[in-house]
Amino acid sequence: MKKKLLHLVLMLTSGSVFAQSGTFDPDFGSGSLYQVLSSASNLKIISTGNEDAMINMNVSISFPGPPYGQADGSFGSLSNDPVSGNLTTSAIHTLGFSDQYHEIMDFERTSNGKVAIAGYKRLDYNTWNKAAFVGLVDPTNGNLVSTFNSGNFVTLQSSGTYEIHQLEVQSDDKIVVAGFESLNNFFVRRYNTDGTLDDTFGNSAFSGASFFSVYDAAQMRVRDLKVTSDGKILVAGYDMETGAYSHGFVARFNADGTNDNTFGTNGIAFVDFDYTAGHNIIHSIDVMANGEILVAGTYQPSGDQAALLKLTSSGVVASDFPLFSYGSYSGFNKVMVLANGKILVGGSSPAASGTGTDGLFMLFNADGTTENSFGGNNNGKAFFAGGLYYGNWVEDFDVQPDGKVIFVAGTTAPYEARTLAGRMLMSSSSANLEEAQTDLIRVFPNPANAVLNIQNSGFTTAVISTLNGVILSTLELNGETTIDVSTYSPGVYFILTAEGQTVKFIKE
Repeated sequence: MKKKLLHLVLMLTSGSVFAQSGTFDPDFGSGSLYQVLSSASNLKIISTGNEDAMINMNVSISFPGPPYGQADGSFGSLSNDPVSGNLTTSAIHTLGFSDQYHEIMDFERTSNGKVAIAGYKRLDYNTWNKAAFVGLVDPTNGNLVSTFNSGNFVTLQSSGTYEIHQLEVQSDDKIVVAGFESLNNFFVRRYNTDGTLDDTFGNSAFSGASFFSVYDAAQMRVRDLKVTSDGKILVAGYDMETGAYSHGFVARFNADGTNDNTFGTNGIAFVDFDYTAGHNIIHSIDVMANGEILVAGTYQPSGDQAALLKLTSSGVVASDFPLFSYGSYSGFNKVMVLANGKILVGGSSPAASGTGTDGLFMLFNADGTTENSFGGNNNGKAFFAGGLYYGNWVEDFDVQPDGKVIFVAGTTAPYEARTLAGRMLMSSSSANLEEAQTDLIRVFPNPANAVLNIQNSGFTTAVISTLNGVILSTLELNGETTIDVSTYSPGVYFILTAEGQTVKFIKE
């Protein structure tokens, strides 16, 4: 047993067995890219293991269809068999509303393994008016959880339109949603674990909700939502002015839903990559360990152009992180701070063929410089093209327990769209380190704050490792073990057993 554990530690700490950072994994499906759907809409992926994930499966029923087309919202599972090369998907929950157009916009797992979902449905097929919904699903059977709003969706309606764009689950399993309501601009609401509106959240005018009203209320859109480790809530997106310009924005609320007036101006910071260039749209944000905020998106000097910058914790553009911008017909859709402090972004790049776009990943150091070895010494870039399709983009990605990055991408051709899934090897991944005996160990709560409980079916030895392979402690596990993680920095960690199993947990 000790020899196996030593071998495992050597694999983690030796760079010689690590695959090239930024190359695509040939053991995923039959190749590095795999078509999983015949449509592409609001793509989302969450890793649930080294070979498993949950994905958004919104499916177009008919296109174009009178007058706006039809769609049926769904999310499901994705499973990869690295031995046979087979990749399979199956629906977990399909909305099936009587309305002809409905989509799941976002979903997240709770600490007990349930899945919170949110989105919107069109109220009248001949208008754009929509109602928003929030629900809780048991992924083992696909049913709505009976203890959440009596097994029904929570529905938001008004004389205008409600759209929920983003959802986050807090460490206490309360559900925070953010979106757009045509009468009051963008909103943030919080729901208790039983589906009731949290009336301790928000301001006096809107119990259980918070609103900002700036510029044109009909044009404000939310593109990302983050709950920070101290309970504060970040909302990001863009606000369209009258005319050809738009501002990106990042707003911060206190844990009780009131405006955080220490951030920006009265709780909101308008963020322009280049205001004079036209539309500035923030697609994604993430928070660094020191509380500073990474902002990724697009602006339009001449066609969309990808951009990345950093805000201080008070909402001011940071001077020590230079604005990064990429060529025309590019964009950044997702930014993530990795456990080793490096910054991964996904999006699109001008195609090498000269037509359309290629999918793009880029890796940055914490100071904003590119990690030039990423992608095979390609100045921090890794690209892919989707066969004959001329529009390709990375929309979402997640880090697996073994450090590999699993992602979903969209690809288009005239009158067609496809959803692709792929996996990318990172410097912390080893092609020789595979998950084994997946039912041997489980951890809870996950994410963890002060303590982490580990359950296993028999005696084993394990190590706790950071994402970049630093060993923090060695454990002897037998039955149920409780460990103190209160001193760990927020981030992603792995428990690696001598039998080869890898389990991820998150420290808040």
